[in-house]
Amino acid sequence: MNNISISIFLDGRRKKANGYFPVKLRVYDSKIKKTRLYPFSKIKTDSIDKSIILETVNTGFKSQKALDDVVYADRPKKDKKILKTFFTETEIKASRIAEKLIPFTFDEFEKKMFDNRIKTDGLSQCYKDTIDGFERKKSYSTASNYRLSRNSLLRYATELKKPLCFEIITVQFLDGYESFMLEDLERSETTVSMYLRALRAIFNKAIRDRLILPEQYPFGKGKYTIPTGDKVIKALTKKQLSLLLNGIPQTTEQQKAKDFWFFSFYAQGMNIKDMALLQFQHIKEDSIQYYRAKTKTTGKRKPRLIYITINNYIADFIKEYQSINGSSTDLVFPIISKSSDAKLQHNRIKNFTKFINQNFLKYAKAVGVNEKVSTYWARHSFTNTLANNGASIEFMSEALNHSDIKTTQNYIAGFEESRKKEMMQELMKF
Repeated sequence: MNNISISIFLDGRRKKANGYFPVKLRVYDSKIKKTRLYPFSKIKTDSIDKSIILETVNTGFKSQKALDDVVYADRPKKDKKILKTFFTETEIKASRIAEKLIPFTFDEFEKKMFDNRIKTDGLSQCYKDTIDGFERKKSYSTASNYRLSRNSLLRYATELKKPLCFEIITVQFLDGYESFMLEDLERSETTVSMYLRALRAIFNKAIRDRLILPEQYPFGKGKYTIPTGDKVIKALTKKQLSLLLNGIPQTTEQQKAKDFWFFSFYAQGMNIKDMALLQFQHIKEDSIQYYRAKTKTTGKRKPRLIYITINNYIADFIKEYQSINGSSTDLVFPIISKSSDAKLQHNRIKNFTKFINQNFLKYAKAVGVNEKVSTYWARHSFTNTLANNGASIEFMSEALNHSDIKTTQNYIAGFEESRKKEMMQELMKF
């Protein structure tokens, strides 16, 4: 046995959230006195009763006795018989693999015991599991990005007439995919970057879960480097902002889109989701005070309260578009319904954003602004206007609720040429 012992082990070091303990495959090398425990949830089975096995394995066991009653049962019945067979077959398989490894190494054992690389659905399943996880946490935008990433990669793999699996994701594949996206489909570097960062996260998780080997990782130094994204800053000049603010929309839809776009601009780049979630209690006498939905759900740092000074435009906008004033927790704008589930709210916000973008773009072209403007431009234009008015980077970072000034710097398009000339003239005055 090469000094290797295999056993079914109840890991009593830490209880699961349900109060039970996880069952694991214990592999002990007496020669080097080293033990590794492998979760049974990672061990595949072809049993027709796999649902019973998975449910029990995911639940765990309440005590060692409960596990022994299954593993060492003389005449088990029904579910216990299915589980005993699964544990016995797994133990036999692990023992046979260990016997053939001369010399024995844990890496080789794991490769032969858990290597599922021959299964072409591994990558797709990882994507599915990840997408399902984000949707359970109600992170629908992130789930959508992973879904788009998977579909985009699948499209390129289909072009190559190959299945989408971990094995084909090589540096050569990723170079080809990048060219396919940028040249054939004329997608932006930002899109490529978003899709491949999702793929990279899938690879990292698959390695942690021992679904693939670290050697299969195609990213990093000396391998494939994900594009950093487009350097185009989507900010409007003062002249363009003046045209848009003073122009007259041709339809009521364009008027509404214009009003919401400029509310976002004056409200320090507030996005549509935060508008939709804004409650009457957030509106004070002379300010709006709220937490960004984005920072409330990341969990990376304590959310910071945002203060927005209410100017004449914001005050008039709220009077025009607010719902009938009810309790302090009622939503200010009738974009979503509080009684709707999170998925429906997400879709409603997405559709409303699309409505604004489509109609504001038509309006912009009508007044002579040919940029492909969207709600995304409001936040950048707000920042760029502050920069051109001489605001400090610290002030802008605070206004945008950025935790890192480098993030704020990426928002700034640069001073307008007229402002540069003014500054240069100032340098000549002694």
